[in-house]
Amino acid sequence: MDLDTLIYRRDEVSPAMILKKVIDYAFSHKVKHLDLWVDGVEGREWPVVLTGFVNSLISLRLQSCSKIDDEKRMFDDLMMFFSKVYSVKSLKVCKAIVHILSLFQEELVSRCPHFRDFKFDVEDLDRRTSKSTMRKTEFLELGYLGYERVLAP
Repeated sequence: MDLDTLIYRRDEVSPAMILKKVIDYAFSHKVKHLDLWVDGVEGREWPVVLTGFVNSLISLRLQSCSKIDDEKRMFDDLMMFFSKVYSVKSLKVCKAIVHILSLFQEELVSRCPHFRDFKFDVEDLDRRTSKSTMRKTEFLELGYLGYERVLAP
């Protein structure tokens, strides 16, 4: 029996081992929609490093990064994570993740070409919500591999 949707929610810091097991389970059971809601991961290892590739995932929603200390490291971790979920057609990320991606736009496009047509309206993002007042439930949706390639609230 294949699951259609898997939601992992933990309103506190999650052990990296548990989060990795949830993701591995989703990939091995051909989950189509994966929602990950965590306040952070022990050791600040987020997203966790993935070992296999997945091609069944259609949508991915990431909620994390409530506290970001090393933006370049976070960006590198996100790029590694995104490279493993190449079949995703819908990607929802919290505004903190959009902020990280917007800081490294050229590198983002060179490392993950799917993002080449995305438009990051960073001024609008900053105007609407400062980093310090972001709520965990505020997301921006990216039409990851589809035709709609504009970042929009």
